[in-house]
Amino acid sequence: LDFRNYPYSYKIVLYNETPGHVFPIENPMVASSVFLNILPDDNKLTLEVQKNTPWIDSIYVVYKRNPVTYEFDSIGITQELEYVDSGLVNGQSYFYNLKNISYYTEPGFIFPIINYSQKNSGIPKDTVPPCAPEIMLESFCEEYVNILTWEYPECGDDVIRYKIYYSPFYYNEPVLIDSINDPFLYTYQHHPETSMAGCYYVTAVDSFSNESVPSKKICLDLCKYYELPNIFTPNNDGINDLFIPITPDSIYTKFVTKINLRIYNRWGQPVSDIITEPVINWDGKDVNNKKILPDGVYYYICDVYEYHLLGEGARTIVGFIHLYGQRNELNE
Repeated sequence: LDFRNYPYSYKIVLYNETPGHVFPIENPMVASSVFLNILPDDNKLTLEVQKNTPWIDSIYVVYKRNPVTYEFDSIGITQELEYVDSGLVNGQSYFYNLKNISYYTEPGFIFPIINYSQKNSGIPKDTVPPCAPEIMLESFCEEYVNILTWEYPECGDDVIRYKIYYSPFYYNEPVLIDSINDPFLYTYQHHPETSMAGCYYVTAVDSFSNESVPSKKICLDLCKYYELPNIFTPNNDGINDLFIPITPDSIYTKFVTKINLRIYNRWGQPVSDIITEPVINWDGKDVNNKKILPDGVYYYICDVYEYHLLGEGARTIVGFIHLYGQRNELNE
């Protein structure tokens, strides 16, 4: 029988075997072996007694194998069904067995009753995750980077890495985008692909792969990139001949999905088509007669479609354009 993995119960019954009249003389109670179950924890093992016996337990003597002599030495006694051996090294094997000293209250029984458990081993391991880090988040719009910072978690002395989770939208669950394998590096730089808006949280992972609960989710939506100039000189000299955004095209084509731009004269009449391409490239010609517009002040209304925390949406920018076109030369 394999006493290491399963407890066993026993019952001894005496029978009267008179021919034609066989019957049990008595129906005694079941008695089990003392089974030692070992539960691992962080730097400790809990020895758990499992048994089903009719006698009264007095004490349990706990034995642990000496790693030098390989003999089992007593390390403590208890009247409880659990005994905690602490101060152990995680990942190292420890071997135990128990001696149970018990008795019956009625006379006529052996005293004391001695039972031994099977010899069993356990390996302590850390099952408790560290605390979640407390994080801070800043957007540096000109550098196109979001920077996360945090401190070493207050609980958990064996953190070995941090996991970075991100979602570009508020209502989406952040997903893992990176890991930092230096427990003393408390910053992370993220260059988003489609929008500087986004939500982040960080978790801490210890040496036994226990991962903390997520930190508090932090979201930012601060950066606005699409800007239009207020002076425009369509005079065919190769400088500032087209009305285009101030923002570098590598940025606005990355973060802006489309625009809806219309330019008006001082009387509120449209002088341009509706422009949807972020690059614009308007040449200053009146949509009505295809000639360069007179020098003067014009104004625009532009809906800029970008990705925000709540998804794709428009923000409206309005402004004035000072047009200097030297129209007399160009319109001849």
